[in-house]
Amino acid sequence: PILAEFNIKIAADSTNAQLYYMRAKYYMRIQKLSLANIDAEMAVALDTLKGEYYLLLADIYLYRNESRKTNAVLTKYLSITPSDKMANFKMAQLMLYVKHYDEGLKFANAVYNTDKKDLNANFLMGMLYKEKCDTAHALDYFRNCIDIKPDYFEAYDQLGYIQKARNKPDAMDYFNSALKIRPQ
Repeated sequence: PILAEFNIKIAADSTNAQLYYMRAKYYMRIQKLSLANIDAEMAVALDTLKGEYYLLLADIYLYRNESRKTNAVLTKYLSITPSDKMANFKMAQLMLYVKHYDEGLKFANAVYNTDKKDLNANFLMGMLYKEKCDTAHALDYFRNCIDIKPDYFEAYDQLGYIQKARNKPDAMDYFNSALKIRPQ
């Protein structure tokens, strides 16, 4: 019934970008990525100024392992709205994924500098530094995560692995803290 409603509305108003966007989100929910891709591209083509259209299209491309297309759509949107927090965050995630850590740090810093207490930005910064083998900075950001959210399993887990690799005795403390959060 939901899909039929979208189809009827789009047939009646085929230039309404919001309808294509909403249907693309629906297709994403039901894992029809090819159809979601078509509708998200149509939404962006019809309205080149809506950030959420670009971000959805970037998500679709990333889910489809199309990193070049993800980069292109995020780059285009960031050229229009360079300070968009979510677009910078997604670009930093993409750069982590494609192993362009220095470039990823530039985008992650754009997010981090707007809110130093942003848990996701701190964790992403930690991951980027970890992958760059800059454990001192990685440790700082993962510890920030624990300051922000004391029961953040992923941060304790990362801290444990880093400290274990460095043969530090506090590695077990971090792993034990992680186990208290997720005993399974």
